[in-house]
Amino acid sequence: GTRSNNQQRISLKITKDQENSRAMAAVEPDQPTGVTLQPGSTEPPAHTAPGTEPGPLHIRTMQEQDIKFAAQMLVEAFWDKYEFAVGKSRIEGIIQLMVNTLSRSPDIWHRYYVALYEDKLAGAVHIIFNDDSGKGESRCSESCSLLGCYGTCRHSYALCCMSSETMSARDCYVDRIAVSADFRGKGIGKALLERADFEARQ
Repeated sequence: GTRSNNQQRISLKITKDQENSRAMAAVEPDQPTGVTLQPGSTEPPAHTAPGTEPGPLHIRTMQEQDIKFAAQMLVEAFWDKYEFAVGKSRIEGIIQLMVNTLSRSPDIWHRYYVALYEDKLAGAVHIIFNDDSGKGESRCSESCSLLGCYGTCRHSYALCCMSSETMSARDCYVDRIAVSADFRGKGIGKALLERADFEARQ
């Protein structure tokens, strides 16, 4: 639908072979770095984190003032699944629940990245690593007040279906990614994915 954002879960597994290949690429100057060029740029990118080089596109870790936007984007990334799970009338409750959970969980903000295009929030991505222990402090009573008991049960089941508990060591995956409809077609989604890949390899 028009409200639905593209969604994908991408495994970013790093193996010894990949590390060896990357080490070889470091001594071969003709190999691409994998860093996205800024829109309109013709200069080769520096070997830095995608979204940090000069240009209209900037990617940074989520800050407190970004939480509402990020929650809206990341819920809309799975709009159809959430609507099926809890019903259309409870979607705003899902967004508010995510806002509340993220607001009191600054220890996980470093796993959320937002893209700004010409200083306007344009997209967001959430990545999860194998050894991540914090997932945000959720409260059952709060969920029940926003979604009702039925909605809370359905929401919990949906989260279980959308999560991965079988990640092996050294794995990282993109949990959710979304770009605002106003900024699509500018390479923002690609840049967010490449930033996720960059962070996974650090």
